[in-house]
Amino acid sequence: MLNGQDDALLTEQLQRGDTLAFKALHGRLYHHIRFFCEQIVQESGEAEDIATNAFLKYWERCANFNSVSQIRSFLYIAAKNACLNYLKSRKAARNYQETVIPINVIDEQLLIEQYTYEAALFEKLYEAVELLPPQCREACKLYYFSGLSRQEIAERLSISINTVNKHCADAVRKLRIIFCRKELLILLFYSHLDIVKNNMSFSSFFN
Repeated sequence: MLNGQDDALLTEQLQRGDTLAFKALHGRLYHHIRFFCEQIVQESGEAEDIATNAFLKYWERCANFNSVSQIRSFLYIAAKNACLNYLKSRKAARNYQETVIPINVIDEQLLIEQYTYEAALFEKLYEAVELLPPQCREACKLYYFSGLSRQEIAERLSISINTVNKHCADAVRKLRIIFCRKELLILLFYSHLDIVKNNMSFSSFFN
């Protein structure tokens, strides 16, 4: 997890137009912005395009931002506006208001805030995973985020399936220290946790 000093260094590099710093920022925030967009437009491909364009808009004016917090806010605002514009351009505003966002402006803002909160949780999850021991972290990312089977992970990491199971269980146990049960359940679900395929249940992770 990056601390304030690391964020300050990253911001300084971004202001100079450092492409490696931009790659690091993109890796840190893209998944959360894309998830946020997908909740609004309900289309995966369009959400990816909107998230990518938000980053490009930021990059065009990267020298104007003095903190990662400012950058994050800009990305969410740019993405939100692009999502709403997309819905209007597809003449879906009426259906959108009826089925996704209530007409009441206050309700709309509350829903946007909820999506922002969920995206922030994902950012926290990815940062927490990076703090896990190396092999545990790798097994966790391959299973929970990349969707590989435990057999595939065992072969890739040259370890037994039992060891993969242990790493995954250890990862969830450590993450439960940071997240409440409900938060972790939601995060792992939306991270495409393929439990059914592996003959497991959500409850087995939280006993």
